[in-house]
Amino acid sequence: MRQTELTIKNTEITKDSLRNNLTMCPNARIGFRIAILQEVINKEEIKTISDRHNFSRSQIYKLVERVNKYGLEGLLDDPHTGRKQRITIDQKEELLLALSQKPIKKGYAQAEWDGPLLVKYMNDVFNLEYSVRQAQRLMKSLGYNVR
Repeated sequence: MRQTELTIKNTEITKDSLRNNLTMCPNARIGFRIAILQEVINKEEIKTISDRHNFSRSQIYKLVERVNKYGLEGLLDDPHTGRKQRITIDQKEELLLALSQKPIKKGYAQAEWDGPLLVKYMNDVFNLEYSVRQAQRLMKSLGYNVR
């Protein structure tokens, strides 16, 4: 098996810069990457790093390649755009107001909001078709308990 030298060439990546970023790291994934890079800087064998962190050697090489190219920004994930929301900000605000009131005040027979009722409400008011599960996620994202 061919062994390629694993070296961090970007001058922005040092033990101190990684340590400073570890204390301010927004999530565990980035902390995990920082730990791997610290071991690379300490010249540990790639197999040891791979086994210790259950991270493939190719992933470690890609990580080192990214930080060499982009510096500390290489630790971050690329944005995941996903599907655009169908509900607008104005509709969300209106929905927040509706959820703060009992459904009875909106003309529904139920005493509390739940996923199926929210689906019906959004279809009636905004002409949006959501699945029950997606409506429950929306309720939760707006800070309401899902029933």
